Amino acid sequence: MQPFLASRKVDIEIICSLEFLITLFQDKSNVIKDFQDKSNDKNRFLLKAVFFIFIFILLFICEEYTVGLLVVGSLALDSVATPFDKVEEALGGSATFISLASSYFTGPVNLIGTVGEDFPKRYIDLLAEHKIDLAGLQVVPGKTFRWSGRYHYDLNIRDTLLTELNVFEKFNPVIPDKFRTSKFVCLGNIDPVLQM
Repeated sequence: MQPFLASRKVDIEIICSLEFLITLFQDKSNVIKDFQDKSNDKNRFLLKAVFFIFIFILLFICEEYTVGLLVVGSLALDSVATPFDKVEEALGGSATFISLASSYFTGPVNLIGTVGEDFPKRYIDLLAEHKIDLAGLQVVPGKTFRWSGRYHYDLNIRDTLLTELNVFEKFNPVIPDKFRTSKFVCLGNIDPVLQM
C-alpha cells in the first residue's frame, strides 16, 4: 500500500501553497483574526492542522473525480545545441512531454508510442515514476526516433540538423482496452493519418 501523500501525488509545492493559503485566509478572515488575538502557539498549531486536514480531504475528493488522459505521439532522443550549451540524446518527443506535464495535474495518464531497443531504461523509469501507464508503449527492434537541432541566440529560430524516424516511421498505434475509457485524448506531433 502506498503512503497517502504518494498516492495523491502531493509534492512539496503543494505543501508550500498550503502555507500561503493559510496566511491568506488568516489575513482575510475576521474569525481567524479574533481567534489569533486570543490564541497562543498551541491554538495556531491546531488551526494549521485543521487547514492541512481540510486540504487532504480536498485532495482525496479530487482524486476520486480525476479523468483519464490518453496521449498519443512521439518519444525521441534529441540532440540540441544552443549558443549556451548542448546536449546529446536527451529525452524528447511530444508524447513524452505531454505525459510528464499532465501527470502533475490529472491521472491516469495513458501513453501510446513507440521506441527502439536502444531507448534508455532510465527514461522509461522516469515515466513510470510519474505514474504514467506505459501499457501502450511499444518497444520494437530497431533504433528510436532521433531529432537534432541548433538554436540561435534569440532561441526562437532553430535549424533542424537531423531527423531520423527509425521505428517511429512504421508506428501503428494500438490502444489497449483499459485505455479506451480515457475521457480525453491529446494527440502529439505525429502523422495526421495515424491520428485518425
